[in-house]
Amino acid sequence: MRQAENVIRSQDLWGKSSRLRMEGRGSTPIETGDIDYRFVSHLVKAPATETGPEKLHGTPIVAVMSGTLVEPGYRLDMEALLTEKNQAKIEKFIEKNKSKIDKLKNKLDKKLGPGVDHLFRKLF
Repeated sequence: MRQAENVIRSQDLWGKSSRLRMEGRGSTPIETGDIDYRFVSHLVKAPATETGPEKLHGTPIVAVMSGTLVEPGYRLDMEALLTEKNQAKIEKFIEKNKSKIDKLKNKLDKKLGPGVDHLFRKLF
């Protein structure tokens, strides 16, 4: 397969409305017209005030645009949506249980030998 020489790329697409903030990026080879874009949107929870920035809902809405310029297609990226939604919960759980996780890593490291701590770092 020949690499497309003429490609339209955008790394800084964005949109803003009263209730939504969106960022996107992607590319389209001119020869084929194939579309490959990804958009991440957040709903506005509270608008900005003089004393504070706007607050956005924690769970992003991820949409993918594919197909061709003639027949574009759109879909929600459910895998990304679930991953992003749960990422904050996982980080909160790890932070809350950091001392327990550290004790468990040390215990396993002593019983199973060095290197277990390295495996845990990859997981957490």
